[in-house]
Amino acid sequence: MDFDRARRLAELRRRSAALSAFVAACAGDRERAREAGRLAGQVFAADLADVEAAEEAAETLARWADDLREHPHRPTEPGPEEADLRMRDHLKDVVRDHLPVEFRDWMSEARLSLEFGFRAMSRASDPRIREKAAYIYGRGTMALELGHREAADRELERLRELEDDQRRPSSAV
Repeated sequence: MDFDRARRLAELRRRSAALSAFVAACAGDRERAREAGRLAGQVFAADLADVEAAEEAAETLARWADDLREHPHRPTEPGPEEADLRMRDHLKDVVRDHLPVEFRDWMSEARLSLEFGFRAMSRASDPRIREKAAYIYGRGTMALELGHREAADRELERLRELEDDQRRPSSAV
């Protein structure tokens, strides 16, 4: 999979969602409102091979939104952190759509294992264990979101080791 194209498509989805809703609600033209919805649908339905067509549709929406730049409800660009979070949410969808079923099934199982292990370790009496579990869980979840199987497996194993260490009785000295 071409992750650069996937990232571009995710960014186009992020931008198009807000712009199409704004244009549809505020343009005062039913035909333009319908067309804005169609263009947004085109962006969201685009495949990695259709990134250029999605860019054209997003540019049209941006031009139409610029026509309404003085409108009091025109959406503002989110800050960098918020833009990254929104784009990442769309990227997860784009990547997931292009993964084989077997890999998506593995991701679901791995996510459940991470959740279960994290919840178990979050009840540990030692705050250092809880902190370590949260760290491992965060790394594992991030690896899953990026579709990085080896890293996710590594974090799952670290979480299992942490659980095993907690179950062993401490040795008396």
